[in-house]
Amino acid sequence: MTEWQHVGELTRQVAAELRVQRAALDWTQQDLAQRVGIPHDALARIEACGSSIDLDLLTRFAAVFALDPPDFLAAAIRNSEQRLRDGNLYLPDGSLDPVQVSVAPPSKEHLAMLRATREERKRQRGE
Repeated sequence: MTEWQHVGELTRQVAAELRVQRAALDWTQQDLAQRVGIPHDALARIEACGSSIDLDLLTRFAAVFALDPPDFLAAAIRNSEQRLRDGNLYLPDGSLDPVQVSVAPPSKEHLAMLRATREERKRQRGE
């Protein structure tokens, strides 16, 4: 995999994890966009893999999900690898299937883990 393909893959992994994290909280795109402080259409482009994010924005996303940026990235990669194991995300030509990447639902186990982690962090902070 070339370096530019790897960067594209990471962008897709982050976009998918944003959708997963948002779903875990039952937030709309508008809800998340307001919490992060970006326009709704910007978030829609990010989640659709039409726009990448910089480290500052990644940090803001992680913060609203009560995660450290490295934990958020690790979850994005781990979740993507799980989807690869569970189903074929690739078309016969080797490109990612946009349907699979865009709509792969989070597993119930992953959502439960996210909620438990969030509650534990809130408890640790005394919230």
